[in-house]
Amino acid sequence: MRRFKFTILLLFIFVFLIGFAQENGSKKKKEQYLGAYLIVPIEHPYVDVDKTNILLQQYGFPKLDIPSTNFGIGFQQELYRVLFRFDYVWNNEDSESTLYLQNQSYRAFNFNFGYDLISHKNVSFYPYLGYKYNKIEYNLNQKPLSGNSFENYFVEGLDSKEIMRKTNNLDFGLGFSIQGYLLMDIRFGYLVSFYTPKWELSDSDFKLYNSPSLDYPYYLTIALGIGSIQKMRGFNSILNKEPQMVQAY
Repeated sequence: MRRFKFTILLLFIFVFLIGFAQENGSKKKKEQYLGAYLIVPIEHPYVDVDKTNILLQQYGFPKLDIPSTNFGIGFQQELYRVLFRFDYVWNNEDSESTLYLQNQSYRAFNFNFGYDLISHKNVSFYPYLGYKYNKIEYNLNQKPLSGNSFENYFVEGLDSKEIMRKTNNLDFGLGFSIQGYLLMDIRFGYLVSFYTPKWELSDSDFKLYNSPSLDYPYYLTIALGIGSIQKMRGFNSILNKEPQMVQAY
């Protein structure tokens, strides 16, 4: 209930900021811009896996460590103060202990729309709202105790666990960017899941009930990009420029 109230409060603040920016924009004519960038996002998710790790260690398994830094690719565009962006990030991390080979992975895809509150060519500050999908996987394979032979692997009763957690979220937050021919964009996002997710077997829809909760409330993303941003007035003048006739003598 507390998180629901916090979500409503944040949405109210975002609507107020957009309304305030439009009110000021109507009083003073502001330049409009068109910008497009190919970006490399670097995402750091803040995921609380303590409850899951307590149970894993009680069962005698290594704990889950979510990859903390995830790289990807995406596209960001600004047109008439409206920003559009989509990106995809991923990472895999492998680890090894005396008994187990472990792999944990993180995947995330999102698209969203923002509104630039200051309408400046080289600086943008904006709230944004959109959709974010993320997937966390935990794969564990026990090593053969009597040697790494083909026979030992298949004959011994080795333990193998593969689970995943995927969620669809309402994604909103604040972004700040500095842009020219290069772009640096920083975002702090807050996630609200559309449902209560459960752990399930990897690559299947077999859900594991009474799953421990895994809280993923927010994330930080830094994106570096290359592209360009221009005034719409100058851009339109180029498009509407008529070719000059050359008189032959």
